[in-house]
Amino acid sequence: MNILTPRIPIRKPPNTRHRSMVVACFLALGTTFGAVSLAVSQEALPPIDTPKGLAAAVATPGSDAPLPSEPFGYPDEPVESAAVKTKGGTPGGVIFLKDIPRALTPEVSYPQVILQGEQLQPLTDDQSQDPTSPFSVIPTDRPSAPPKLDQTNAPGDAKAPGDLVAQWKAISNTGWIPPDTVHAVGPSHVIEAVNSGFAVYNKTGGTIQAHTTYDSFMNKPSPWSSGAFMYDPRVIYDPWHNRFLMLILGLDETNQKSYFWVAVSKTSNPTQGWCRWRWDSTIGSGSTAQWLDYAGLGADKWGVYVTGNYFRFGGSFQTSMIQTINPAIFTANCAGATNGVKWTGLTWPSGGSAFSLQPALPHSASSTSNTYFVNTFSGSGNSMLLWKLGGSRTSAAAATLSRSAIAVQQYYAIGNNVKQPGSSVRIDGGDARVMNAVYSQGRVFTTLTTDVNNNGNRSGWLTVRLNTSNNSRDWQHLLYGGNGFYYFYPAITVQGGGSANAHLGVFGGWTDAETAQSAATKYGSGLVKIYDNQPAATTGPFLNLVNGLGVYNRVSNGRNRWGDYSGAGYDWSTGNLWGAFEWADTGNKWATSISARKF
Repeated sequence: MNILTPRIPIRKPPNTRHRSMVVACFLALGTTFGAVSLAVSQEALPPIDTPKGLAAAVATPGSDAPLPSEPFGYPDEPVESAAVKTKGGTPGGVIFLKDIPRALTPEVSYPQVILQGEQLQPLTDDQSQDPTSPFSVIPTDRPSAPPKLDQTNAPGDAKAPGDLVAQWKAISNTGWIPPDTVHAVGPSHVIEAVNSGFAVYNKTGGTIQAHTTYDSFMNKPSPWSSGAFMYDPRVIYDPWHNRFLMLILGLDETNQKSYFWVAVSKTSNPTQGWCRWRWDSTIGSGSTAQWLDYAGLGADKWGVYVTGNYFRFGGSFQTSMIQTINPAIFTANCAGATNGVKWTGLTWPSGGSAFSLQPALPHSASSTSNTYFVNTFSGSGNSMLLWKLGGSRTSAAAATLSRSAIAVQQYYAIGNNVKQPGSSVRIDGGDARVMNAVYSQGRVFTTLTTDVNNNGNRSGWLTVRLNTSNNSRDWQHLLYGGNGFYYFYPAITVQGGGSANAHLGVFGGWTDAETAQSAATKYGSGLVKIYDNQPAATTGPFLNLVNGLGVYNRVSNGRNRWGDYSGAGYDWSTGNLWGAFEWADTGNKWATSISARKF
């Protein structure tokens, strides 16, 4: 990592670039709903209050029948790397949003550019490029028609999937690049997090807590140098414990220290106080010291999970990791234990390093008591790794971890090749890592960006459903348009938890650089695709949520940064789909919006 100026932290770039929720709740209780009595026997769902207004969303009997699987599956392979016990985090006490002095939380007035530590993964899996192997998957999808701008202007009258519920411009242009846009939805509140702060809204867009920096919210260590900073936010709502969780990383290059913080709301209302903990995540010291980057955050009945990539200070990628946190972290008095187990040195079956594992947020409780993670090659490949974590979340000796490589369609990193209209400057669309994942009824759903033809002329979203019972892929869809259409940085969620065939929602960004194929010129904009009762890949709305307003050009070290991720989430109290995404504002500034849609 190099510091360009005393106030602009830069992370060293790589050498190469990369409902029917109502039904679900009733079914979990074996309740008769109207004249239809249904039972979901596979897995339990979160004990959440039945939402209002969804009485008509009764699933068809038999919709939870086993889905057809691949003609082949892959066995679990135990991971023999040594797991180690981790100490609990350093408590930071309780903090209330109302107690944060507003003078400490201005918008950042100077530019800060975060260069994502990334590593183009070598295709070391000897099956990954063998056309005779079962990993070779022939693309069969055809280009989709470009999306149309959603002209719905009457929120609150949503009747069909995709109809507008609410939408507003959220945190924008904090001075950080990229924004790392993500959000979470609770019973009455929506939290959006970006680099490097968050805001709290009600569900119609009213601001409850304006942009608040993590620097003023988290308990900083001592020493904490003037050049240290916090980055890569994550926020989720955990329906199992009815709590919000926020994760933020911290880097102090002066003292060669790396940290992560986890904050848990004391109730489902984020204004009623937060418990905070800080972990020293540094590995090694001196010339071998490593810092944590690009974290993922998950939670379920059995604990909290943090993933990430380790880079050497001033050097390259070293290893990825999974760390568990004791579920006692949800204790309301902020005194619960936060110890856990940590794995590093995670690899593909052939030995190549695994990269950027993402926890699968659960929408039902795994009948095997497993927690799931997924990752891909960041450069190119045609397989995914499905990870299964079981046993104890606090004892290294009693914890288990296994993996299985599963065939998917060929994917490639798009990199700094996303064209935009009216400019020769291209946007960095990221690599081919998975962006996030969700879990429901024995299936893991995930999504990534792929350079469709491996020539930079278009990019699309590859969405995949993995079967955890036999380690196979039982559905996938590549969404893409003609030359000059680019879809990138997708985030995925699934409706409720009552069926593996429930609606899927994917939010992200897009540009249209081929005006010859489209009457409208689209700068960096926001996009949503809903899959109705997948695996019917072509059904459901495909909408442009907002038009970008201008060319976006914020090049640093040769890359015009965008992303590094978007947000997609499910509202357990209303059954709606929510997303948070970046778009190009005027004056070379980024903006974000939050959108709620009928699911």
